[in-house]
Amino acid sequence: MVVTCAQAHNDKVQGAVAAEFAIKKLNIKKAATVHDGSPYAEQLAAVFAETFKKLGGTIMLRKPLVQAIRTCGQCSRDRYGQA
Repeated sequence: MVVTCAQAHNDKVQGAVAAEFAIKKLNIKKAATVHDGSPYAEQLAAVFAETFKKLGGTIMLRKPLVQAIRTCGQCSRDRYGQA
């Protein structure tokens, strides 16, 4: 009998690692998070944002994908006067 065991990191680990990578390796100071509304994605985005801010970054936008699209669309209309 062969038993295979793989360890998958959870959203808390992945979110923190992604934030640290963005700040420390990519030198990113501003970020936005969008998610699909699933509990996993919401937690991933929340942990990323929390860690990113603790490391000195600024979260510019944090919304579910549909709301982010609406927000960005409104920003474009406000900025460029497009209908």
